[in-house]
Amino acid sequence: MLACLYGAGMCEECDALEMVLPSLESFRQRWKLPKTYFVFYDYFFKSVIQDSVWIDRVNTPSSGTGARLGPVISEACALAVLENHYFPWLYQHKIENPNNTLVTEYDQREGQGGGGADNQQEQEINLFCGALVLSDCEISVPVTAATASSAGNDENEQEEGTRSGDFKILLLSGENADPAAHKAARDHAQEISKGIKAKIDSDRQGNGDGGRHTRYDSYKTMSSTLEQDMPQINQENGASVKKRKRKSKSGMTAFTSATRKSKKGSDQVAGWSTEGKKFVCEVFNEIKQDEQSGIRKKWEETYKFMYKATKQDYKANAAVDDDEIEAPFEMDANMLYMEV
Repeated sequence: MLACLYGAGMCEECDALEMVLPSLESFRQRWKLPKTYFVFYDYFFKSVIQDSVWIDRVNTPSSGTGARLGPVISEACALAVLENHYFPWLYQHKIENPNNTLVTEYDQREGQGGGGADNQQEQEINLFCGALVLSDCEISVPVTAATASSAGNDENEQEEGTRSGDFKILLLSGENADPAAHKAARDHAQEISKGIKAKIDSDRQGNGDGGRHTRYDSYKTMSSTLEQDMPQINQENGASVKKRKRKSKSGMTAFTSATRKSKKGSDQVAGWSTEGKKFVCEVFNEIKQDEQSGIRKKWEETYKFMYKATKQDYKANAAVDDDEIEAPFEMDANMLYMEV
């Protein structure tokens, strides 16, 4: 499955750049954290559409036929794949690279202690943003009821005034630089990230989601399994190692593990739990609302611009004969319930 390769690639690149791997909570902010959502589009949404088709659509003018990157159901399914496999991918990277230094938003980083005065000035959360790491850009998100409240009560009128009804790519230097707007967009994203950090910290202390299983609980399970498996793998032969890894990873999936599928209402044959189906419906409805409001199309055009600006080498690949371009692959919702 292509998404699995992209998941491994995301972990490897993030580790190499010594940036913080975004949490699932950050990915679920979708376009409200645009640089993180650029990563999602680049690594996962693209994988369910197919690379050659994606590149062709990126280079299609917005008014042309086939200009849209993919249907709502494909985007929802890609988010479900990410949610389902995030921790197995993280486990795979760490166990294949024992000396890795990969840090995620779930890790308690140095300086994250208590809430004393010394901790009020926190360091910025430098989230992995894929190819955008080279551009030093920020992206101002449209002002909506959701974004106006997502950054908390500290967002002042000056910051609010730098945003409009569209996404805006902001540079820190150069002819078209706008340092003030760049800082405001960065501050807005940091406020959202601080809110996510507070949620993860609460889950870490056992205060989250009314006692229900949280994503941080899944991270703890992954870390514990990794700690148990590492010494065993160093002593076992190739076949045993492969079997151990496969068993460990299968138990970490959010929607397709044996534990999840055993719950009432889950599809034992197709392999997806009730929670997985609910997740897809929830995300599908969110994306559908954005499609109806027009904000999804605005985000797609912003993504296309950034993609072409940061990946010049892909432009040449787009200039191929029509016969060489694979037929577009549209995600069938029923595929989601197949065994992964």
